[in-house]
Amino acid sequence: MYTSSTPESFLIKDSLFHIDPSIKHILLFLFGIFGVIAPGVSLLLFRYNNTITSLDLEIREERRMPIFMMAVYMAILYGFLLYQVPQGAIPPAVVGIALGAAIGIALTGLLNNYFKISLHMIGMGMLSGAVYSYYLFQVVFPTWVLPLIFMISGIVAMSRLALKAHTYPELISGFLLGFAAQAISVYFYLS
Repeated sequence: MYTSSTPESFLIKDSLFHIDPSIKHILLFLFGIFGVIAPGVSLLLFRYNNTITSLDLEIREERRMPIFMMAVYMAILYGFLLYQVPQGAIPPAVVGIALGAAIGIALTGLLNNYFKISLHMIGMGMLSGAVYSYYLFQVVFPTWVLPLIFMISGIVAMSRLALKAHTYPELISGFLLGFAAQAISVYFYLS
């Protein structure tokens, strides 16, 4: 939202950059509440109630409830943006990002029943997929943003390997799942 871009349509409503600053703050607040604060508080409550043994969620079976709660929070955010925000007040990409997060996290919950997947890399994949798909519909955008995100994704992956928290397949599948969920949903909302 804070890097200059010009949409293909040349309609200001299709650009995250041209959103009114007060609306940007509201969107950041909403994503902060539903994507950070509410899940963080839930995670602390799960730890307090001994639903999980560690905040690191190292045990695959203990990830079920936190992942489910995160999917619910993202679905609520999606519903709010879709039904409570007047159409045209925010770029469609924002609604697509919330939908992509809800779908990606829900799929993560399903896959978690069969194997451990990197939640860190799902997050990085989601960031990469959302930015990639959004930039497909921009004629002018900063070309350094996406390579920077990919480099940071690589650093996150290397750190997870160095900590022996995940294997290569867990990291790659996490990134690809997050990327696909966001790229498809943002593309859907922008096309």
